[in-house]
Amino acid sequence: MFAKEDCLDAVVHIVDEHCTIYPRRRAAPIVTRVLGRRVADGVESIYLDRMVHEPHHTHVADYRVSGAVTTILQRPYGLALTPAPAGACPQELSGTDAEAEA
Repeated sequence: MFAKEDCLDAVVHIVDEHCTIYPRRRAAPIVTRVLGRRVADGVESIYLDRMVHEPHHTHVADYRVSGAVTTILQRPYGLALTPAPAGACPQELSGTDAEAEA
């Protein structure tokens, strides 16, 4: 599990070659270009042209984030993900609580 502070509470819209992130509690959206996409081992990676997360963030909305110079967004490929409720972060990509109980 991760702390709530590790998640940037936002809404992410990716259309073609553009990504717009609407952080909650911030007036201006973050607009960035998508440099590329890759699917490997069931995970979709989306490479952005700039850093849109703080170093302590592990998630932005439904995406796991990483990157030291630019942001890489990752989520399971082919899953229909619903937006997380305001103030809530998604489960880790490696599994959910339901999978852990099974």
